[in-house]
Amino acid sequence: MGASWLDPVNGYAKYVDMTSWADWYLVSELTRNQDSAFFASCKLYKERDTAAAPGRLRMGPLWDSDLSLGNGYNIAASIIRDWSGNAEAWHTRQGVWLNRMLSDPAFVAVVAARWALLRDSLYGSDGVVEWARTLALRLSYAAAADGRRWGYDADIRSRAELVFRWLRRRVAWLDPRIKTPVVVNRINN
Repeated sequence: MGASWLDPVNGYAKYVDMTSWADWYLVSELTRNQDSAFFASCKLYKERDTAAAPGRLRMGPLWDSDLSLGNGYNIAASIIRDWSGNAEAWHTRQGVWLNRMLSDPAFVAVVAARWALLRDSLYGSDGVVEWARTLALRLSYAAAADGRRWGYDADIRSRAELVFRWLRRRVAWLDPRIKTPVVVNRINN
């Protein structure tokens, strides 16, 4: 039996919007979102069918990111960790659908192209990280007042720096692996 699921006309690509799946996968893997391995909180929708073609299955919106960017829940200790989680491991690609799609060279090419765009938007004076730094500074006074009122440490700037350090480690780990993808388990047809 051949790889009919890879057929660009009649295989899965006919029913899946690869760009939305690649974007969702990359953001989820970049942030190492603990809920993104199709265990919980993964949202998707199907476009309407038309006379010309069936509607495609799209990933999104991104959802439930409290356990991401190194932040995680330690069930044994019943506490939220403080951005010390592992930045050097796959997570999202453990989901069966994405694992299968990552054995498709066409999808891997879309992922690599989208990673180049996403990666370039992270850093620099107008990048996402600098925007988040500015936002943390703007929110720091309100967060400090809230912390004083409710009795918790609300040093949002130092917490943001922990996230940025984790993100730098994550990007450094992902960079060579996205460009040269490694499939966790190849699923046979």
